[in-house]
Amino acid sequence: MVQRLIGLLIIMNLYGIIIKKNSKIIIIFSTSIIWAIMGLNTYTSDYPFYADYYNTQVFSMSFESGFILLSNFLYLVGADYQKFLMVFFLIGILVMILAAKDFHVNWPSIILLYSLTQIYMDTNEIRQFMAYCFFALAMSQYAKKSSKFQYCIWIIVAILFHRSAAILLPFPFLFAGIKNREKILKIYFAVIVFFCGAVFMNGNRIPGLNTILIAFGLQDKAIYFETSTRYGFLLFWAAYFSNMLVVYFAKKEINKNDGNYDDYQKKYVKNLWEFLLYTSFAMPLCMLNSEFLRYYRFSVYPVILVISVIVYKKAKHRLKLCTIRLLPFFLCTFYLIAYNITFQHWRVVDEVLKNNILNDFLK
Repeated sequence: MVQRLIGLLIIMNLYGIIIKKNSKIIIIFSTSIIWAIMGLNTYTSDYPFYADYYNTQVFSMSFESGFILLSNFLYLVGADYQKFLMVFFLIGILVMILAAKDFHVNWPSIILLYSLTQIYMDTNEIRQFMAYCFFALAMSQYAKKSSKFQYCIWIIVAILFHRSAAILLPFPFLFAGIKNREKILKIYFAVIVFFCGAVFMNGNRIPGLNTILIAFGLQDKAIYFETSTRYGFLLFWAAYFSNMLVVYFAKKEINKNDGNYDDYQKKYVKNLWEFLLYTSFAMPLCMLNSEFLRYYRFSVYPVILVISVIVYKKAKHRLKLCTIRLLPFFLCTFYLIAYNITFQHWRVVDEVLKNNILNDFLK
């Protein structure tokens, strides 16, 4: 049943893109399907892990306080774990909608690309999912009001669900106030790439890193740096560069048709481009452990929003070639292939499709 719903989701939203219209019926029905796929899921590899902690209310020290407080509250009001998931994903989806509400967007393109790229891993990695949602809201507010304070507030909320978001806090302050900030970030990016070359020549190892972590009492973190992805990091780099290319082409499109985009959209794309340069710090880390790909996944939903803006504007103003309008879609599809080709992700896709209350209810 879930497979059929995914198929219906794709067909409906392709139609929404073709007719160049934000149909309320398509949007509401599609959003409901996404919520049902995520909130009514009954098994993924992480499901037993979270269900056990929720049912016993004895949480691991690795869990963040925001996740624990929400779990405690829903448990106290009598919700079982399945109802917890329903509420949890409803909150996340509402935050995603809030993050996009100030854009003039093509909603079917958002729904289509999200359902093709992120819905499966987000259903499995629930704490990261909520952190991604609040990061998207942080980027939205930062572009809208240029407020570093509001950005930091929403990043702190993201940290309350997954501490990996902590390293995103410095982003608006890095080289702030410098006229050529983007140019400096490009130099920073070039240094990172050069460092990656050194790491590769050293067998995908960073000498002394584990020793430093252990010296600071971070033995539990050192395990992430004891492995090597061999040539597998190229797959993760492909995911990162496909995101960069989408935003790069969006920047070119906005510069070429400046009058068709408002200040908020221009600022958002500029900020996202700089953020992608900033998160290049994860490139050498992905050479050690694929877990660090999560820093690229933070940018995926914002990239989808940028694509939707370009599609909306090109459709509205009938700008130049259709192939240009579809170029970001081809790049995002490349991201889909690059990321989903990993065995673990396809296993999660299979789990999400096969394990859902709807499969039993609508047999």
